[in-house]
Amino acid sequence: MSVSLIIAAHKPIASAFREATLQIMKEVPDFIAVDIDSDASAEALQKQLSEAWNSIEAEERVVILDIEGATPCNVMRGFCETHPCLFLVPLSLPLLFKMICYRSLSLKELEQKAKEIGVTAYLIEGKK
Repeated sequence: MSVSLIIAAHKPIASAFREATLQIMKEVPDFIAVDIDSDASAEALQKQLSEAWNSIEAEERVVILDIEGATPCNVMRGFCETHPCLFLVPLSLPLLFKMICYRSLSLKELEQKAKEIGVTAYLIEGKK
């Protein structure tokens, strides 16, 4: 089973990275971008990220963030109580390509692939 990929980053970084990726790789299933407005209220941000999280059907998720410890990161961690996920920081095109190319691997194996290119990776088991 393939994992889903979620980019959560400050506006317009997430959608720009998704578009750049799709220019090279064309079609990528279960791959969404969430642009975070820095001026949005906490409630609006929670709602936006919740809708994105719930739009994914895959059980396992890879969440790629632009800044560790920022609000998107903290909110997304709360969603991992329900699904196993791998948090990766910082967002980069090489990281996206690696995750897409190896997305059939387990989250533990993807964590190792991310660490090979110097990315901070947190595997959160969640409830299966």
